[in-house]
Amino acid sequence: MPALPKSVPIRSVPLSQKDLNDLLDQLDDAEKKSTITTTRRAHPRQKCRNAVILVEVEQHGHMSSFALPLRNISAGGVSFLHRSMLHVGTPATITIPLANGRTFQRSGHILRSRHVGGMVYEIALQFDPPTAP
Repeated sequence: MPALPKSVPIRSVPLSQKDLNDLLDQLDDAEKKSTITTTRRAHPRQKCRNAVILVEVEQHGHMSSFALPLRNISAGGVSFLHRSMLHVGTPATITIPLANGRTFQRSGHILRSRHVGGMVYEIALQFDPPTAP
């Protein structure tokens, strides 16, 4: 099967940095008050601020790339914000730039997509299990 054409990353969340930080704070505060999310978590979350990740998803027969704000990361997956929903089960690959100039890349699938306000959705991506070499 031929490789799908890639697109230039689209910066998709229509918020200023201040509004983005305010929204991330609101989401974190709401999560702290919820016992459901904290008791069901298999992996502790590490919140992230000012981090942008590259997310590549197959949509309508071609690859789309988005530069998106990272909300949190754990051993099991990541949460990021996007201007539109992504369908549960959609395969995706994330790339996170590291401070040492290298990148962290993992594939997974969309686990959850929920509207959090305006034109912003919180997307949860669960990492695929590592495959044996």
